[in-house]
Amino acid sequence: MVRAGVVLLALLQSSWAADPLVPTTVRPLELLRQEEKVPTLLMGPFDVHLNLSAGLMHDDNIGLSATNRQSDLIGTISAEILAVADRQVAGQGTLLSLDYKPTINLFTDHTNYDALDHFAKVSALWAGPKLTLGVSQEFQQLTAPVVEVGQRLRQRYYNTDLTAKYALSDKTSVEVDPRLTVSEVEGFIGSKEWAVDTFFNWEASPKIVASAGGSFGYVDIDHNPSEHYERALLRASYTATAKLDVTATAGGEWRQYDSGQASAFVPVFGLSGTYRPSDRTKVTLEGHRREQPSTILSGQDFTATGFTGEIRQQVLEPYFISLAGGYENRDYRATQPGIVATRRDDYAMVRAGVGANFLHRWTIMVFYEYQRDLSSVNTQGFSDNQVGFETSWTF
Repeated sequence: MVRAGVVLLALLQSSWAADPLVPTTVRPLELLRQEEKVPTLLMGPFDVHLNLSAGLMHDDNIGLSATNRQSDLIGTISAEILAVADRQVAGQGTLLSLDYKPTINLFTDHTNYDALDHFAKVSALWAGPKLTLGVSQEFQQLTAPVVEVGQRLRQRYYNTDLTAKYALSDKTSVEVDPRLTVSEVEGFIGSKEWAVDTFFNWEASPKIVASAGGSFGYVDIDHNPSEHYERALLRASYTATAKLDVTATAGGEWRQYDSGQASAFVPVFGLSGTYRPSDRTKVTLEGHRREQPSTILSGQDFTATGFTGEIRQQVLEPYFISLAGGYENRDYRATQPGIVATRRDDYAMVRAGVGANFLHRWTIMVFYEYQRDLSSVNTQGFSDNQVGFETSWTF
């Protein structure tokens, strides 16, 4: 299933870790916050939710290629089962979440791209009067186009996230969040990243939480020298009832290269927010700036700076319209002596859709999406048009 524009860029990145600079739907301090759903059925201690979805899309550049454009009609079928056992009372207790979603992608002409993708995640949380402990393990296997490469590639991601939070007082706390991300890209450059994020949190008001801290990380890159980094970060979260929810993290990153290349300093930030001015309108915004290894160019990293956003407006019951867009600049730097990095990319997308919700369970939408990448490397830029429909049913 093609996801909405607000998460499209995240799908095209090579890292899905719970990095504080990578906006996610779950904050580090709330490891298991689930979207509120009406349970389909009860199985022992679990509330079980089921979802079926399908889509049909025509894509005129299925590999996002500059030199080998291929078009096709693609069908997608997926099913998801989410089981949640919530035994929390007044913020204390345990929470266990199990999520699995297989997806079948079928191509009309290029059947060699047919694939069965998987997403699985297990998360657990224990919250006491002062100490909170959590663990999350995620696995994803997908075959999808990679913007940087300009091909459809088999990719695997393994994310392990731990969290430990201790309340020092009614308004202050300290948290330590170790994480491991393994990225495997078939035929190209993968990586393993170990890191620890630490924050001191202060609840300035019931709506505002301010944090100061930093990160220490080690990156092992396939067939390349490893890298180390340190970050100094400030974070602020603002929640005003159910209308506004914003989290912003900003600071600086010092990165060292084991190849002997001179170290580099990069300003970094992460931003995610949701604004609901009314029951009919929802606005979502994401922004980021961070450095990560190249998937295709040995001895090079790139600094990615960009944003995505979406506005969804209900026009007449049960109909709604959706408009999403995004932009990302990728500026490459050499991580080994003797390498000259000259590549620079400017990626942009826009997506428009019209849909309807029936009985609070069935959603159907038709959409059009346009993507374009302007690259300083002539063989890497591309344009792409997609048009199709998608539908889902929640039991």
